[in-house]
Amino acid sequence: MIRISINKNKRYLALNERKHDRDGNETLVATLLYLMTKFAETGDKAILRLIIGHIDMLEKHPRTEGVNLKAACERLKKRWKEKLLLNGEDNRKQVIARTVTNYIH
Repeated sequence: MIRISINKNKRYLALNERKHDRDGNETLVATLLYLMTKFAETGDKAILRLIIGHIDMLEKHPRTEGVNLKAACERLKKRWKEKLLLNGEDNRKQVIARTVTNYIH
C-alpha cells in the first residue's frame, strides 16, 4: 500500500527528493497511477491537487528525460488544473470545456 502524507517541512522534502534521485522516477509514476485511480473512485478534490503536484514533481525530476515525456507532463498538468477549476461546476460547463480542449489538441 502506498501512503501519502503532506508535510511542508523543508528537511522532509529535501530528504524525499534525495530518495527519488536514488530510486528514479518510478515511485512518482506508481504514486500518480494510484492517485488517479483513487480520484476516479472518489472524485475527492484534495486528491486532484495531489495529482497536479505529483505531475509537476515528475516533470521536474532529474531522471525524467526526453522532450516527449516532459511535454506530456506539461499537457497533463494543464488538463488536471482545468479539472480542478471545473470540479464543482455543473456538467454542462464541463462538457463544453472538454469539447473545446479536445479540438485544440
